[in-house]
Amino acid sequence: MPKPALRLAFRLGLVGKKLSLTDIDHNVGFRILFSSDKALKAGLLPGDGFRPPRETFRDMYDSLQRHGLLSKYN
Repeated sequence: MPKPALRLAFRLGLVGKKLSLTDIDHNVGFRILFSSDKALKAGLLPGDGFRPPRETFRDMYDSLQRHGLLSKYN
């Protein structure tokens, strides 16, 4: 979700109460770059490396909703 839309949702009360505008400003809208190449070469990960970021964030989002940190409208 784009940062301006998330800020608006926060002001309308559609975002969980434990999230602040500072959290949004410091953590939303940045490109995510992941690479497991170094850890794979060092033999620190199983054959396929890290889980895909999309899968990881979906799990995190579901967990935040289950614990009441995000509203059901997110």
